[in-house]
Amino acid sequence: MAVTAALVSAVVVLAAAVFALWWLGPGAEHRAEMAAATAEAREDLAVSYDGIATAVAATADTAADLRLTLQQYLTESQRSDEEITTDRLNQQAALDDLGRRLQEHADAPPPDLPDRARRRALAAELERLAAFRSSAGDLGERAVTLATRAEQWAAALLNLRAERDRYIAFVEGHPDTQNPAELRQQWESERPVLADYRSAAEAAIDVDGLDTLADAYLTYVEHNIAFGEEAIALLTLGDLDEYNTRVREVFGAEDPFGFQAAAGTALRQSLDAGVIGELGDLSVEAENLRSDAQQAARQVASASASPG
Repeated sequence: MAVTAALVSAVVVLAAAVFALWWLGPGAEHRAEMAAATAEAREDLAVSYDGIATAVAATADTAADLRLTLQQYLTESQRSDEEITTDRLNQQAALDDLGRRLQEHADAPPPDLPDRARRRALAAELERLAAFRSSAGDLGERAVTLATRAEQWAAALLNLRAERDRYIAFVEGHPDTQNPAELRQQWESERPVLADYRSAAEAAIDVDGLDTLADAYLTYVEHNIAFGEEAIALLTLGDLDEYNTRVREVFGAEDPFGFQAAAGTALRQSLDAGVIGELGDLSVEAENLRSDAQQAARQVASASASPG
């Protein structure tokens, strides 16, 4: 028994000695290589986070700029529609491009970590990076969609405004007259112009964020159409006095058909509705993701300075 115990003890001592030699020799070299490789991998992760942060920061800024540009259409600022449109088209293209780049981040493969031990050591970081990339991809998809919707929104609004301006110019072009036949002809000539105006308003109602404003325009147009038919009927009868009385009653009012009040309320609501509001949300969320990605990059870079 004593001999057996002595042999076991000797084996243990020998194994310990062999391990110590490995630990101080090849083992130390292996650990150093592992530490260096892990630090390098963390640096790669930090670069990935920085790339996400840069892309989402640009997305946040561009979404905010496009939101402001769309609002300028609504407020009819001192800038011309042509100037606003130039900015809008550039911003839409930039937002679409940034959105696609964010989606590329989401689809990018994880950093190359062939060593199993290194993969285990950085498993949590890889999962966190994957979550960031997924969030960036979601933002990118929304950015591309909003760029398209901004184009549709602007097209509907500008078409509505163009028909409004065409109608105003058409009416202002009527010569002054008190001849019932000539007046009747003027009202009849407005029918196709008002029909186009109504079609533009109906199309804009289907655009999210313009529905309330377009409804105010549509109501106004329909009142004008109805009054035009009333005027034509009176002029057909030759009742010029009643016609003039009705014109004074309707168009002499402070706000004919209540359009200015309705349109003013609708415009204020439209300033942050639909695509405009969603661009604001996208900008805030992208800015938050940028901040989180930068913090993650700093944490990973700091960890890479220590063996791990």
